[in-house]
Amino acid sequence: MVTTFEYLCGFATVGDKHFLMLCVYRPGSQTLSAAFFDELSTVRELLAVHSCPVVVCGDFNIHVDQSGDPHAIPLAELLLSFDYIQHVNEPTHTADHILDLVITTASTGIQDLRVGDMLSDHALVCFNLQLNKPTPAAEYVTRRPWRRLSHDVFASDFAASKLCRDLETCENMSVDDLIQLYNRVLTELLDKHRPCVTVRQRNMQATPWFDADCRSARRHARATERRYRCTQADEDRRTWCTELRSLRQLYEQKQCKYWHGQIADSKGDMRKLWRAVHSVLGEATRSDVQELTSDDFAVFFKDKVESVRTSTASTPLYVVPYKVTPTLEEWTAVTSDEVEELISSALCKSCQLDPVPT
Repeated sequence: MVTTFEYLCGFATVGDKHFLMLCVYRPGSQTLSAAFFDELSTVRELLAVHSCPVVVCGDFNIHVDQSGDPHAIPLAELLLSFDYIQHVNEPTHTADHILDLVITTASTGIQDLRVGDMLSDHALVCFNLQLNKPTPAAEYVTRRPWRRLSHDVFASDFAASKLCRDLETCENMSVDDLIQLYNRVLTELLDKHRPCVTVRQRNMQATPWFDADCRSARRHARATERRYRCTQADEDRRTWCTELRSLRQLYEQKQCKYWHGQIADSKGDMRKLWRAVHSVLGEATRSDVQELTSDDFAVFFKDKVESVRTSTASTPLYVVPYKVTPTLEEWTAVTSDEVEELISSALCKSCQLDPVPT
């Protein structure tokens, strides 16, 4: 139960877009304590499960324009922990302080924010909330149409290739030459049977919980909508509204069930758990990740080793106790049958360097 501030939360729909607005009022006559920040954090955590923009606004009665204010500091830390941004940067009170705040995440678009005239001792703060979904950028990728590949014809040509026909020549080749031959022959066969094509694709936001039940319910709801658009009858309108409510309830049930299962399956795997949490919160993955080469990694670790050696140069050397360890002095030859058995027992995996995926 919240006791340190008053709030009103509303869910709004504009077309096919949704957002949550949390209006907060903290009485300035009450002493500000740590309980306020705890309760504000609890309310924000309850709103985090909604995959839509959240706008927090209202009269906080905290002087956020004063960086040294003892109450502004914990508020800034709280907003930073939720990846929130405070947008108001002009005085909103007659005492020339910023007390009325507009807070959103960095991905929520706030435009044309302006502080208007004083309605009382506080000014009116107006802004436009950008709800338009960004058009997914189209990208072109090169791939092979694997589904139309005839396995029998490809296997026949592969059996007649140099890799399978002239085995005696292959026995005298080095490993590097065999790899080059393997890549060249398979690439030529693939270019013959299924040459690479360039296709256009869009990176759409995935809804992994959307299944056949959701698709059927959506199709039925759209059918009732079309019926109402044609007849304009009150009964058809009530049927359409009932189907819409059922559809939204089904979406919510499917979404909750899916993400609860994902989080439960991530038990013990923190990396998988954090990926699931980021997906629940609707946080997009960064596409501006810097690409690193093997030389970059080598330089990084070289500098790291040199830094450690420099920082520990004055440290006395550690005396490593002598320990007898076994040594590998000779190799045992293996037969081709043993190599074939070892390869066949390995897991079925593919590498991007392999011209033909497993």
